[in-house]
Amino acid sequence: MKKLIVVIFVLAFSGLSFAQTPEKAKPDRPLNSINLNFIGDASIISLHYDRLHPVSPSVLISTKIGMGYNEDFQLCIFGPCAPPKSYVTFPHHVTANLGKKKHFLEVGMGGTIIAGDTDRPYMLYPILGYRFLPLNSGNLNFRIFGQYPLQEEGDYLFAEVGISVGYCF
Repeated sequence: MKKLIVVIFVLAFSGLSFAQTPEKAKPDRPLNSINLNFIGDASIISLHYDRLHPVSPSVLISTKIGMGYNEDFQLCIFGPCAPPKSYVTFPHHVTANLGKKKHFLEVGMGGTIIAGDTDRPYMLYPILGYRFLPLNSGNLNFRIFGQYPLQEEGDYLFAEVGISVGYCF
């Protein structure tokens, strides 16, 4: 009989208990980075801000925005050559990063706005790459990636591979 009274008491007052929300756990890796990109993202060189959004320990969503430089592609072997046209680029992307600890496979979509006198002011491309992400702030990250334009390339240089090195904080 005592057990029945205890069970009824617990059930009756369990609705009055308030669930407490746990404090957000500190992320186990730096989520921000500043990166220098060498070729790739429709730029010869570019500077990016990259933010990681953890979904789980093995899945991270990356968002990136940056600014860079590109110029038109010329093959001028003999004779006087006209100076190349210059472009300012604004690359951006959203990618999913799948992996463990420091090594991640990157899959997503990117685009670049090309400012200047060009016939293709925007490039859209899928991204597939590898990321090395450190576990502590103040360390360098590394990224090598491939991309393929979904439309015809413009008169500027578009490389299908790129390398990026950055500082995490």
